[in-house]
Amino acid sequence: MIGRPVPQQQAPQDETAPQYDQEPVQPFAPAHDPTNPASAQPYQVGPAPGQPYQAPVSVQPASGQPYHAPASGQPYHAPASGQPYQAPASGQPQYAPPGVPESPFAAAPTPTHLPTPVSASPTSAQPWAGGVVPQFTPKRSKGVPGWIYVVGAIVVVAALAVGAVFFFGMPGTGTSADEGDPTPSTQASEEPVPEGGGELLTDSETGLGYLSLPTPWAPLADNADFAGVPGLAEVTGQYCVTEEPNGDNRGWTGVVAVGALDTGAVEYTGADAMRNTVVALGETVDAGYWKDPADPDADLAELARAGDATFQYLRIDGRRAIMMTYQVTWAADSTQETGATVTVGIVDLGGGDAAAFFAQVPGSVAEEQGPAVDAALLTLQFG
Repeated sequence: MIGRPVPQQQAPQDETAPQYDQEPVQPFAPAHDPTNPASAQPYQVGPAPGQPYQAPVSVQPASGQPYHAPASGQPYHAPASGQPYQAPASGQPQYAPPGVPESPFAAAPTPTHLPTPVSASPTSAQPWAGGVVPQFTPKRSKGVPGWIYVVGAIVVVAALAVGAVFFFGMPGTGTSADEGDPTPSTQASEEPVPEGGGELLTDSETGLGYLSLPTPWAPLADNADFAGVPGLAEVTGQYCVTEEPNGDNRGWTGVVAVGALDTGAVEYTGADAMRNTVVALGETVDAGYWKDPADPDADLAELARAGDATFQYLRIDGRRAIMMTYQVTWAADSTQETGATVTVGIVDLGGGDAAAFFAQVPGSVAEEQGPAVDAALLTLQFG
């Protein structure tokens, strides 16, 4: 019996089974571009039938060439099929191979419109074509000129010589090396002779003297009413009448005198105590010299010092000396004089002895005779 043909059942097809007759989708295939016909060609895995196998071309750039991504906004163009990858020429934009993303570390394209930089320094074996380069030569210190040392030495020697004369006195004056006063000044004997000066009046005991004053000054020996100077021994000097004697009134006179210091009335311990000694001499004079012209036993009324005393240290023929000057005032009915300028001084003789000098110029003749008396005191010397 011929049976009916049994219909052959076809195995159900698995919809998920791979379709080998379809072209596989390549992950790196370029996108289809309607303007590029080559982009519509199927991707070929192997060589064309009948063609020998060719190894794929490396997508890496030539050795030693850096990789450069295409400029931003430019599409990537793959090389023609079968053509090896060639790096673009220098100066041309470079693009990444297919499937390689743009590197963030790629160098920026070199602009083609800029000139090639030129080195500022000449190449090897080429002469320098620039200007002359100035050479700095530091100045050498010449130091201190030699003549400055010579002049300095001369000044020092001169200063030492002047100081020696100033301190020790001129040679032959008899001053010892250990003598010196706090504020030495010029020697009185070296001062110019005052106008009208006469002979040297010298104390016989000490040898101290001065050049005599002209008229109206007269020797003290001619004045019978002169009673001497307290603090001084026998004196030699002059006097000047400012008020003539009238009856019992002896009048008034100015006086300049030199003599030996009365060490019984004024203590003297040596040159180191000269200031104290001259102060004591002034006090001794004030206590015994100022007497009322009408009464020799009475002191002047309201006698007092005015202002502070001044001191001056001297060298008299190389010997240390000191002079003190001050003002005194009074108010006596027996005289028209109201004050005087007083000068006392001592000169060290060594061995505990000293000479002294005294001057008083009444106020009525101070302007006329004061400068003459000061000049005479500057001629003090040892005869």
